[in-house]
Amino acid sequence: MNSKEVQENIRDHYLSPLNFGKPSWDADKVVSVENPTCGDSLTLYIKFEGNLVDQIAFDAQGCSISIASASILYEELKGKSISDITISEQSIYEMLGFTPTTSRKNCALLSLDAFKKITQK
Repeated sequence: MNSKEVQENIRDHYLSPLNFGKPSWDADKVVSVENPTCGDSLTLYIKFEGNLVDQIAFDAQGCSISIASASILYEELKGKSISDITISEQSIYEMLGFTPTTSRKNCALLSLDAFKKITQK
C-alpha cells in the first residue's frame, strides 16, 4: 500500500472499527489493558469453540492507530485456532502497512498486548 492507502485504511478502521463494542454474547475470557504513555485503553472479549476463536470483540478508547490496529488484528483472528496463531510486533506493523514511530509503537501494539494476556490466562 502507498502512504495514502495506508492513511485511508487506518482512518476507515478508526471511524468504523470491526468487532467493536461490548458483545451481546457471553465471553469465555475478558482482559483489559492500558497504554500508560498516552492513556489508550482496550478491553478484549473472546468466545472459543474448542480451540478456535469463535467470536471476538473489543471496546476501546484511544487514538486512530490503537483502534485501527485492534480492528485489523481481531478480524484476522476470527475462526483461527489458538495453537496456530503467531502474531509478532512485525506482524502488526505489516497489517497496518507501516512501522509507527517510537512514540506510537505502544499504540499499535496495545491490541497485541491484550491478545497475549487473554491467551495466557
